[in-house]
Parts: sequence; structure tokens; C-alpha cells
Amino acid sequence: MNNIKNAMLIAVIFCMAVLMFFPLAHAETRMSIDDCISLAMRQSPVLKGETERLNQAKSEYLMARSALLPKLSATASFTRLNGDRLSFGSMPVELHEQEGFAGISARQLLFDAGRKKYASEAAKKAIEAVEFEKTGILDDIVFLVTQAFLNLLETQELLKVSEQAVLRQQDFEAMSKVFFDAGKVTRLDVLKAQAQRAQAENEVNKVRGALRLATALLKQTIGIDVSEQINFTGMLPDSVAPAPDASVLLNQAQEHSPVIRQLASMVSLQEAEVRSAKGAFWPELELQGTYGFRDRDTGGCADEWTVGLMASWSLFDSGFNRANEARVTAKQQEATHQLEAARLKLQVAMEKAIVAWQTACDDFASASDLVKANNEALETAQALYAAGKAVALDVLTAQTELSRSEQQMVSAIYEYEVARAEVKRLTGTES
Repeated sequence: MNNIKNAMLIAVIFCMAVLMFFPLAHAETRMSIDDCISLAMRQSPVLKGETERLNQAKSEYLMARSALLPKLSATASFTRLNGDRLSFGSMPVELHEQEGFAGISARQLLFDAGRKKYASEAAKKAIEAVEFEKTGILDDIVFLVTQAFLNLLETQELLKVSEQAVLRQQDFEAMSKVFFDAGKVTRLDVLKAQAQRAQAENEVNKVRGALRLATALLKQTIGIDVSEQINFTGMLPDSVAPAPDASVLLNQAQEHSPVIRQLASMVSLQEAEVRSAKGAFWPELELQGTYGFRDRDTGGCADEWTVGLMASWSLFDSGFNRANEARVTAKQQEATHQLEAARLKLQVAMEKAIVAWQTACDDFASASDLVKANNEALETAQALYAAGKAVALDVLTAQTELSRSEQQMVSAIYEYEVARAEVKRLTGTES
């Protein structure tokens, strides 16, 4: 039994020593494009600021709306007075010297030419404007993260293409050495093959550097430390779809674009403020009522109540109301012009995105045909070279053209995906 205990103790000590000198490696974090977008949204300081602006706009709406609702207040007072304050000469007048009062007062606005009503509507439109602005920021975050992620995927695919080119160059270099040893070709063929293989390896090193940079830029975009070990998972599609009808997309953009909807809300907001400013030229009518209890040291105590109407009308304000109306009218015109400019800008941006989409589709089709043709050309050149009917330059040229067409196909898919993401951002809908 003691031997078993000693063996178990030794095993435990050994395991602890192994863990001490060889710590477990941290599991590498895996992130898809959806994970990156979610993380960027959670960490965006701009988005957090917009959330606070939205809370502020909601509070301002509640404040503006409260002006239309009844007001109820409780009051209490205690007063000491001079008892002979109305005495004249030798004719004393007995008056109360102490007075206490407690009561409840109520007020309700009856008429102000819609000034507070339109102010409330303007505050409500301000909430809509902030919500649409927040939606636009969300769409921008999605687009920026998507673009950075696609750039990473493109660079990964280009690295595969470059590595495949190196393998082809190495195979041809080995073939040329065999033919040289057999006396079928000259030393020049071997040197050309070696030079092109070295050039292909240099291209791989450049693409690896670009991949590191693309990874760092993606991490920066989603707001994480560049030194974090993350495995970004995803693949570019292997096919493309033609661009939808431009007029349909433009109609969607006009209807769903957060920028357009935000500016439209701003126009409605300013229109409501103009109507509110015009109401300042009219009188204001308010219903007031009080019920309370008054106690005096002379005259006793009793309940009392009052009900009445209070009207106020500004007859002269040194031009303040007129200037305020001109100010909000100018802001309303400014918002209208901004909306018109945004619609024109949206049309141009949408046209640019559609052209980029269609161009990417055309480039992909052309590159796909080139890849097929260059594959066949390379096989033919290699067969002719093996038969002694072609020179090394024919094979090297075919390899270069094949690699170039493969790179063009990857870039076309990247441009296609970026164009789709841009259309989605402009329309505010799934494309």
C-alpha cells in the first residue's frame, strides 16, 4: 500500500513539474465575419455616444410633452404680520397677525396656438433623426469591417496562388535540370527556371507581408490589440451574381437609406419648430385652480378654493419672436437643401456601386476564361518542351500568365463582394 501511495505522489509531482515548465498553450480564438462585426459594434465609442444622444433626445421629448399635461403642486406657508398695519390715528383696526395656509394648485394649458404641441412634435422627430443616424453608423461599421475582412480573405487567396506558382516553378526547375543532365537542353534553361522560381518565392514573401498588414488592419477596425492571436475564418465565394436593376436599388435606397431618412426627419423637425415659433404671436390661455386650508389667529379658519382663467399676450418683445421665426425658417430651408443634396449624392454613389458590381462580374468572367485557357496553354507548353519542340521561355511565360489570371480572378471576386457590401450600406437593406 505504501508503495502505491509513493508512486501516486511521484506521479503528481511529475505532472506539476511538467505543467510548470511546459504551460498549456492558450487556445487560439476563431472569429468569423459576423463575430468581427458584433465585436466592433460592442466596442465602437461612436456608437456608444449615439446611444447616449438617443437617451438625451428621448428625455427632451418627455420634457416637451409635459408642457401639454396638467400641472399639480402643493404649497404651504406661514406668515407673521403687523397687527395695526391699517390703523389710522386714534382709530385702531384689529387685524390678524399670524396666518398659515396649505393647499393644492392645478394648472392646465388650454390654448397657445399650438406652440408647445409643435415643440413636442419637433422633439419626437429629433428622436427619429438620432435613431436613423445611429442606424447609419451601424451600417458604416458593418461595411468597414466587411471590407477589412474581405481584404484579408483576398490576401489569403493570393498567397495560395503565389505558393502554387512556386510549386509549378520548382517542378519545372527540376524538369529542366533532368533534361540538362540528359543533354537535351542548355544550362540557360536551368538558369531561367531558377530565376523565375526565385522571383516567385519573392512574390510569396511580399504577399505574406501584405497578409500580416491586412490582419493588423482588421484587428484595428474591430478594436482589438494587434498582438492578439486570432484565427479569422472565412472564404471568398467561387461565383458571382449579376447586379440587380439600378432603378430598383435606387428606389430601395431612397426609401430605406438611413442618411435620407435622418435628413427627412430633420426637415419635419424644423417644420414643426417653425409652426411652434409662429404660435408665439398669439395669446396663451391657461386654466388655474386652487383648493386649500387657511388659518388665522383672528377670524378663524376655513377651507377655500379658487378657479379662474389666466391669459397672457406678449405685446412688445423688441423683435425677439420675429427673429426666432426667421431663424427656425432658415434652419428648415437648410435642412431641405441638405436632403436634396443627399439624394443627388446617393444617386451618384449608387451608380458607382452598380458599375463596380458589374465590372467585377465582367472581370470574373474574363479571368475564369483566362484561367482555363492558360491552364491548357501551360499543359501544352510543358508537353512540347518535354518533346523538344518548345523552349523554356514558352513554359515560363505560360506559368506567369496562369498565375496572373488566377490573381485577377481572386481580385475580381474581392471587388464583387465589396461592391455588394457598398450597395447594402447605401440601401440599408440586404442586397
